[in-house]
Amino acid sequence: MVLLGAGSTIHANAPSSAEVTAHIVGLKNRVVKALVKGLSDQRGVDGFNFEYVLYALEELDAYILRKRYPKSSDVLGGVLSAFTELLPEFQIFERKSLLMHRLAFVKELASLFWSRTKASSAAALTTFFNGLSSRFDLMVFTLNYDNLVDEACCWFDGFTLAGSGSKTYWSFDARRFRRDFIGGQRSLAHLHGSVHFGFAGGDQIVKFERPDDAIASLASWPVNAPSPLISGFKKEAKLVRDPTPFGYYYQAFVDAMLDTPRFVMAGYSGNDPHVTTWLFEFTRVHGSSSRAVTIDVVAPYAKAGPTLLPLTEGFPPNASDLDRVIEYLDEV
Repeated sequence: MVLLGAGSTIHANAPSSAEVTAHIVGLKNRVVKALVKGLSDQRGVDGFNFEYVLYALEELDAYILRKRYPKSSDVLGGVLSAFTELLPEFQIFERKSLLMHRLAFVKELASLFWSRTKASSAAALTTFFNGLSSRFDLMVFTLNYDNLVDEACCWFDGFTLAGSGSKTYWSFDARRFRRDFIGGQRSLAHLHGSVHFGFAGGDQIVKFERPDDAIASLASWPVNAPSPLISGFKKEAKLVRDPTPFGYYYQAFVDAMLDTPRFVMAGYSGNDPHVTTWLFEFTRVHGSSSRAVTIDVVAPYAKAGPTLLPLTEGFPPNASDLDRVIEYLDEV
């Protein structure tokens, strides 16, 4: 099992969290500017990242819905509808406006990641995965939106061809995914979404062959459809409530953590509780039988198991380090 965080594709010009935040802070969108100012006043200019901005948009959207329809708390949760009249300064926002800004925010993220990486080479990742797959079957879970991992190998990700022509796309086949993902030779799950994800006339996420087509499809994003990118806070709720493909991906991630004692984690900062919870469970379940490799991973999550090979020189590893990784994993 391989888990990839943001640091795993920075070598190929994917933006870091700090760079994404700087991009969002620089947008001219009036709502985003107002939220950035509020977060800066509250937390300081370095006290938040782009996910806080999206979370604020989501919370304000829910707040205004509660204000307009107090009984919506039964659906949204929380009891803020009882207090909305105390905060008249938020009357400048309308729910329709906020919803459109949320959709535009996600489209902006997808566009940024695609523009930064579409000319990048996946050759280094190909070498890494080919080395591992020469000895092991692979289940790769990436937290990144970019398509560098997709380009590195031929993967099974649960999507099957649904439409071809000028805009080729695939739809998610849940039954086939359940049957073939775990134990497949090369399986890939974009746990937080992908620049390839979009909509093709319905409210289910599809995977386009071309990211340009996927991003263009977000201009007619169905209002009640899930987001093709999982961002902001409360990611676990978004994963579970949007089963196709995210719920299936997350269940596969948990199953892989519990069933697979060989584990590689690269370029991960440990900022996602829905992920780190299962890192600790991996340690508890597998104990001394585990073999965990960490590459460019931020402490305290660097110690993913009692038996550990930490590499700190960046990702992907060079040829000699890759041989060390394979030899170490093969000891189980």
